[in-house]
Amino acid sequence: MASSFLEVGSEGLKALKDDLTNLSKSLHQVYELMNADLSKLGEAWRDSKYEEFLNGFRPQMNKCEEIAQRYEDWCKKVLDPAIKKCIKIEDTDVSGNNAGPSMGSDVNSTSSSTTTTPSKADRFREGTPRVQARINVLRGQGIDPNERLYPPQGIILQEEAEDKRKEIEVKTREMLLAQLYRGRGR
Repeated sequence: MASSFLEVGSEGLKALKDDLTNLSKSLHQVYELMNADLSKLGEAWRDSKYEEFLNGFRPQMNKCEEIAQRYEDWCKKVLDPAIKKCIKIEDTDVSGNNAGPSMGSDVNSTSSSTTTTPSKADRFREGTPRVQARINVLRGQGIDPNERLYPPQGIILQEEAEDKRKEIEVKTREMLLAQLYRGRGR
């Protein structure tokens, strides 16, 4: 399951809920109108073909009501909790102003400093565009930023083989030098 890093606030979710609720109401009204029209049609059309038509048309008509009910249920079961969570997140104070003194600060200190350290929220906001820029670069390269980025297995094996080759080369030189020095010592 891939995530798209799209962001939406409570207002967007409320607008979606309103749209889906209105669509559900409209579909329900269409269903009721079709039912009323079928009743009127049944009064005028009284042969076996009407029953045949009704048996073929009613299941399609019932799908309209089923879809209307599903939209309504989805709004209640999914969107309402999502909106509540979103509002809770939006109302959360991340400024650090109400967190009290930091661990290393002196509560009784009267000196004021002209430089202030950015809060965690400010540092997060500063980092977010950089992170988003990196994600956009990865997407441009055809890489899904939601997946862990491990080097391909071939690169790992190639690097390991290169390291092993260098290690063997160093040991070979050491052995040759050791043999050379032993040969001179005789």
